[in-house]
Amino acid sequence: MTMRSSSIAILAAGALACPANALTPAMPQCSRAELAPQETGYEGYAYSIAGNGFVSYERRLLGGGRWEFILEHCPSRQRLTVFVTGGDESLNRQSLYNAIAPVLAASESEKAYTLQDLGRLARDAGAEAGVARAGYLSCVCAQLGY
Repeated sequence: MTMRSSSIAILAAGALACPANALTPAMPQCSRAELAPQETGYEGYAYSIAGNGFVSYERRLLGGGRWEFILEHCPSRQRLTVFVTGGDESLNRQSLYNAIAPVLAASESEKAYTLQDLGRLARDAGAEAGVARAGYLSCVCAQLGY
């Protein structure tokens, strides 16, 4: 499974407040009631559609301390999960953004990458990352009709 020329837009929750920002529509998001039982320990789920059956979203462990970025191929349920732990909330979130920056850059390039390749880029940037097939339908993919 590869990604090629799929634009992934991640909006930082702490974006600067300015008039242009006020015109940015909110990202679609799963409600608590729509979450699969395996997802209820997390919050967030604001997602972007990346094309070719891919979606991306980030979520936070309800108890805090762990932020995750997920790039999921809905038809196959294969997903790359990138996460950081160990720091305080703001440090973990910033570390996650730093780690997914090369992943996002690669996914927007003309070169083909596998999810494993993208995971390697995230690990090289200091995060933990793994690729696995989800054993359930995520709320994001369910909202999109998969």
